[in-house]
Amino acid sequence: MPIENSRFNRVLEEKMRYKHFGLTTAQVQESLNNNGNNSLTQPPKETFLHKLWINFQDPIIKILIFALIINIFFVYTGHDNEVCFFMPNIVIV
Repeated sequence: MPIENSRFNRVLEEKMRYKHFGLTTAQVQESLNNNGNNSLTQPPKETFLHKLWINFQDPIIKILIFALIINIFFVYTGHDNEVCFFMPNIVIV
């Protein structure tokens, strides 16, 4: 084991010789000026209305809305008894 300890000590001494690690403040400022900020751009946020509109593009939602409109029509015209037999046919289609 003394060989490994001496190698470790040698590497440690070599690392400790350097008092300054990393870039200086001037180098950082120059890098910022040349390359810009190192940050990710945020994707545009979706609004609630946009998400709602996307959900209404789903075919199942369109079928259910169509069935709802027909159901509301029959209820307001006084034919709500026929809706019980008519609605399953719409949903199956």
